[in-house]
Amino acid sequence: MRKQATTVGGEAKWAGLVAFHQLGDVTTVAPLQLDREPAGFAETLGDELGFVKWQVTDNRRCFKQHFEFRGA
Repeated sequence: MRKQATTVGGEAKWAGLVAFHQLGDVTTVAPLQLDREPAGFAETLGDELGFVKWQVTDNRRCFKQHFEFRGA
């Protein structure tokens, strides 16, 4: 298992952890934990409307496609 953790400071605060669990020769599960604290009205509204969840889901899909295409 490999883990990658990160934090980002500034006005908006982000912290995240992803762990890669290899289940076989070609299968890996990568659960993501993301904690964030929106800063200001626009970020709070975007969070409430689900934009952050949508963006994270789309980024994970692109990440998965990238590695599947590479054969990694």
